[in-house]
Amino acid sequence: MVLITILCVAIPVALLLIFRSQGYTATAAVSVAQEAKILRGKMNADLDQAGWKTASDVNVAQLNILLRDVKQGGFVDDVFQRAALNPPVSLAQGVNDMRVAKFLGSISARADGDNLFTISLNWDESDECKKLVQAVQEQYIAAQALTNQQSSTNRADILKEQLAKKETLVQQAMVAREQFRKKHPEVGPDTHNVLMDRIGYLEERLRRAKLMIVEGGERISQVGPRIRGENKYIVTDTSPLVVLGDSPALKRLNDLQDRRSQITAGEGAMRKDSDAVRALDRQIDQAQLAVAKERREKQRNGGTSKRELNPRYSALIDEASQSKLTAKTAKLEITDLSAQLAMENQKLRNLPALQKEMENFDLKVNQEQIHRGKLSDAYTSAEQQASMEKKEASQTLKTVGEVFTVSLAGPKKRITLGLVSLILGAIVAALMVALREWSDPTIRYETDIEQALDIPVLTGLPETRAVLSGKSVGGKPRRRGAPKGLLSPHDS
Repeated sequence: MVLITILCVAIPVALLLIFRSQGYTATAAVSVAQEAKILRGKMNADLDQAGWKTASDVNVAQLNILLRDVKQGGFVDDVFQRAALNPPVSLAQGVNDMRVAKFLGSISARADGDNLFTISLNWDESDECKKLVQAVQEQYIAAQALTNQQSSTNRADILKEQLAKKETLVQQAMVAREQFRKKHPEVGPDTHNVLMDRIGYLEERLRRAKLMIVEGGERISQVGPRIRGENKYIVTDTSPLVVLGDSPALKRLNDLQDRRSQITAGEGAMRKDSDAVRALDRQIDQAQLAVAKERREKQRNGGTSKRELNPRYSALIDEASQSKLTAKTAKLEITDLSAQLAMENQKLRNLPALQKEMENFDLKVNQEQIHRGKLSDAYTSAEQQASMEKKEASQTLKTVGEVFTVSLAGPKKRITLGLVSLILGAIVAALMVALREWSDPTIRYETDIEQALDIPVLTGLPETRAVLSGKSVGGKPRRRGAPKGLLSPHDS
């Protein structure tokens, strides 16, 4: 039974294995240019992100990710297009090509070192197997080169767009600063000193204008009595000049005029509008009136006279008018100066806020210009990197040797599969025999009786032993059942 079981199991298994082993396997090797360089894996669940991976491990994981791209125009579609199978494989929607699933189930990649990995495929036809593996190898190298170059190109494009936006922001900041300067032209580094000087100048003019009002009032108060004491008209003598000689009035007038000349001339001269000079002027006026009166008295006896406007009176009237005009002008100037001074003080109070705002405009322009410079440098570097990667992208991964194909159905392979099938058949046969023995309820041995009746068996008849051994008695096989001739202690 064991032999029959082995044959029944081993032969189908051998045929199945030999039949399924009909085909070819192709292998292609790829080396990573960065020798002895350890890369950190960042491949989602395909790599342990907590550890460090070699260059070959990273590339194997990347290839496995790309092999999942089975949509039309994806990586797998590009592989089939590059392989140019006949008939061609289509990944169009609605097309169910069984070769796609077979390809994805048979393709594999493994790392054979820090900087070397291999791509393998099992396929029915040798030429197609070689084409597919070579297409995967070439397409992966091209995809990695394009990815590296595209990454730098995309970064350069992003930086270019950001640089254009930053240029716009710089222009806007500069325009806003210029508008603020036009609106507040007084704001500058020396504005505070300029405002303080102007405020001091306006305050000095205001003080002088107030003094002019005070002086004009005093002059009017002084000229008023003199006008009232002066005759509006004077009578001039047309007769020959009367010489007064040693007249006391004339002598006093000359003394007063000499004294006035002394105190208003020289280094220590007094101002003409001082109190002492004004007192002398009043005395001189009185002396002149006295001299004129004395002259008129001497000329009355036969002399002729002529009535004229008193020049002194006219001068005093002009002086009073001028004093009033000066006071009025000073009042208007005080009003204007007060308004200007209030405006300048308001500017001085607003100056810190305006200077702060101006500093903010300058700071914003400077910051935007600095950012623009950094973006410009980064954009130039990205363009150079993209150009360099475009030249060196094809050197990152290199093919090693040629793609070779090995048959899966050689003589050694058949012998190995036959031995494997015999071993599997023997194992299955042993399991089946053990299972049959364990499930068979027939009593065939002394031990079966001892186990069933729980009594010892002393001996057995020869006929019974023949039955137990499977031999026939009298040329006829004994039927299976309870053995005869077995003696128990109760039978004896």
